[in-house]
Amino acid sequence: MSNMPEPWGTWAEKAGLKSYRDIGNKVGLNHNTVRLTFLGKTKTPTAETIAGLAKALRRSEEEITHALGMESRSVRSYTPPPEAQLLDIRERNLVDELIRVLVRKRETTAESGSVRLTPVPQTEPESSEELSDQLLLESLPTTTLEFDPERHAAFMGDPGDDTWESC
Repeated sequence: MSNMPEPWGTWAEKAGLKSYRDIGNKVGLNHNTVRLTFLGKTKTPTAETIAGLAKALRRSEEEITHALGMESRSVRSYTPPPEAQLLDIRERNLVDELIRVLVRKRETTAESGSVRLTPVPQTEPESSEELSDQLLLESLPTTTLEFDPERHAAFMGDPGDDTWESC
């Protein structure tokens, strides 16, 4: 396995696989995906790729993520807690957007060479619920809304007449 970097070459040999193509064929991955992943050229391998490599090489997903230098990330799919069923559509959309913001923030810091998984609270929370609330608030993007009366004049009338509507 001289053409595969370690530990991949040793793991492939122990699994009876001789090439990137053999590994890819074993689990339905393109051989080039396997090669680029082993060489560290794939920024963020998918959970499916990691699971496939673990299966082909007879290793745990944790061993694969460790070899890829991804110990700080979870590779399993996220399943919300059962209580999420109680959320209405607006609340679900908020949670979805929060997840996107957290991932985007993580990807941005990872590209710069540092990975920061959670914001650091500025004050010590007194309970785990306060910590959750604080982390949620710190991760939300801030938006400044500006109101331009001339631009919105078409939507507003005189509050004293019958045509006035609230925006």
